[in-house]
Amino acid sequence: MKLKYFMTIPLGYLILFFSQRFGLYESRYDMPVLLEEFIYVSLDIFAVLFFVYLYNKYVLKEQWSDIYVCRPAPSMKWIIIALLLSTGVLCCCIFLTKGTFAKGDFSRESVIGAVSNTILSGGPRAGITEEVVFRGLIFGSLRKACGSKIAVIGSAILFAAMHLVNIDTSNLYNVISLLIAITIVGIAFALIVLETGSIWSGVVFHGVYNIISGDLDILHVSVNQGFPAFWTYTPVREYRWITGIIGSDDIETGLPAMIGFIIVIIIALKSIEKKKMLNE
Repeated sequence: MKLKYFMTIPLGYLILFFSQRFGLYESRYDMPVLLEEFIYVSLDIFAVLFFVYLYNKYVLKEQWSDIYVCRPAPSMKWIIIALLLSTGVLCCCIFLTKGTFAKGDFSRESVIGAVSNTILSGGPRAGITEEVVFRGLIFGSLRKACGSKIAVIGSAILFAAMHLVNIDTSNLYNVISLLIAITIVGIAFALIVLETGSIWSGVVFHGVYNIISGDLDILHVSVNQGFPAFWTYTPVREYRWITGIIGSDDIETGLPAMIGFIIVIIIALKSIEKKKMLNE
């Protein structure tokens, strides 16, 4: 009986892979960049929700609430923490390094594309699709099969493994650094689900962090600026422990982000413990 729960692991990766390509279907047509981005994000989110719904209803035979796609709505506490963390990480990357700001020479359409990609794709698309799969389908299934502790750690490691496509995996240091850093992020998001009872606080947290922290098209922080960002901040040398792995779009591999997400883990654990005490 547990096999159907473990099958959510390969299924989750496949859903994310094919839903992204389904979302890109609209690129075949000539349309305004903002509309194109909106359709892409909408199709991607729809595809993920549709396939997760089918597996959850007809294979797992469970409700949306069993995989935490349910109320309550996002918690203001976690929204504020997301804003503070993402802003703090960005400030550390700028003020703890020496570097230069530059503004890209973009056309009006390119500016609209950069802003819409960051706000729509980096925010709600990444937040909803990844949280529904990793903290909804996979975490919920692993929790039923193996218990909360294994579900938290297992879903976090699987989430980290997905990000290996962003780096040079021939460099063992980069691989280990990314796996540790993103596993910490995944643990934090899973604990937020346990604390709130739904994925939605994690969805907003995930989206806000992506938009503000300096990894996307509006402002990109990296020594290697091979990224079409509207503004860039380029450190004069490698600050691996602050800005993270060169060539990666995961600023979470820097110490400021890692420390920040460890603090999030502590806050979530304290909140869970407090709720348990109140219910006893």
